[in-house]
Amino acid sequence: MQLFFMGDSITLGVNDSEWLGWTGRVCRRLDPTGKDVTAYNLGVRASTTQHIKERWQAEIYARVIRGMESIAVFSFGAADIANGLTPEQSLENARAILHMAAGERRVLFICPPPMADKDRDRVSVELAAGFGSLCRELDIPYLDINTSLRQNGAYLEDIGSGDGVHPGKAGYEIMADLVYEFMNPFVQQFIC
Repeated sequence: MQLFFMGDSITLGVNDSEWLGWTGRVCRRLDPTGKDVTAYNLGVRASTTQHIKERWQAEIYARVIRGMESIAVFSFGAADIANGLTPEQSLENARAILHMAAGERRVLFICPPPMADKDRDRVSVELAAGFGSLCRELDIPYLDINTSLRQNGAYLEDIGSGDGVHPGKAGYEIMADLVYEFMNPFVQQFIC
């Protein structure tokens, strides 16, 4: 099966000394042999929902293998906050992306994590709630890592010791645990 991870710098794994981010760690657990899952990390640093709206189809379509099951995992929002998009703009872009993507294949969504800066973090909470409502409306499985991670002292310490947005190795490990539990049932139905 194919997994497409589409998102921003947190999806890419910026600031991870092991260069795995949460996506690499999740894939390593989903398919330890590396034989059953082909994964593409399509995270791009500073990629806002506007940018993702313009690029997601071409990037996924260029990699699709006909006849193979696939899941598109979208995770974005942090770059929107950092680049000054309003929550309304982010949600409008997300609606366009997710509506079209869900019409083509299985789609999963993971909201942006908390941020150390209080003003940015307030927006991350607002986006997480908005993305959650949108996913319920579109019947897309949704993982609210924002709420879970803000209750995890080790994660908050990890982002606080860095740039305030991107976790390091320890934070990505914590994220990967949450995402793996969320994704595993969707992936296991397609692999041996």
